[in-house]
Amino acid sequence: MAIPDFQTVFLPLLQTCSDGKEYRLGDVIDTISKHFNLTEEEINERLPSGKQTVIRNRTAWSCTYLKKAGLLESKRPGFFNITEAGLEVLKQNHERINVRFLKQFDGFEEFHKGKKVENTTDDQSTDDRTPDELMDEGYKQIHSNLAEELLDKLRSVDPFFFERIVGRLLSNMGYGEH
Repeated sequence: MAIPDFQTVFLPLLQTCSDGKEYRLGDVIDTISKHFNLTEEEINERLPSGKQTVIRNRTAWSCTYLKKAGLLESKRPGFFNITEAGLEVLKQNHERINVRFLKQFDGFEEFHKGKKVENTTDDQSTDDRTPDELMDEGYKQIHSNLAEELLDKLRSVDPFFFERIVGRLLSNMGYGEH
């Protein structure tokens, strides 16, 4: 079997988390790989950048999309678990969950609207785009979200801590060196 696209991973990922336990991405990669009967070669196949395996990347994207839909949640960095909404979706015994299905959830719709490219019509959804196209758009969204989150955190820290952060940043950028 070929490596599944990230949407095909949605349902098995939710099913894996149905026990209510907290998981890390690395915890579920083996389970997802076994679910799809991936060969050792497929498990080790890397993205063109060489930085990450394809199955890890697609599972990570699946996790992100399910979090945005409110079916998974992160109570602490690097970990996730299923939500009540996720358990309700599993009770409905869907054969497949895809982006169109996730659009019914408010949290996802907000995320998805933020990703739309100009001149995109409602008929042309992310379901029709390749994972590479989604990753390019996702990178831009993550970069934007990260910048926003970093600014929010910096606004809420102690002024002395903020001063140290700015000092380190300037030092790392080469300012103050002779």
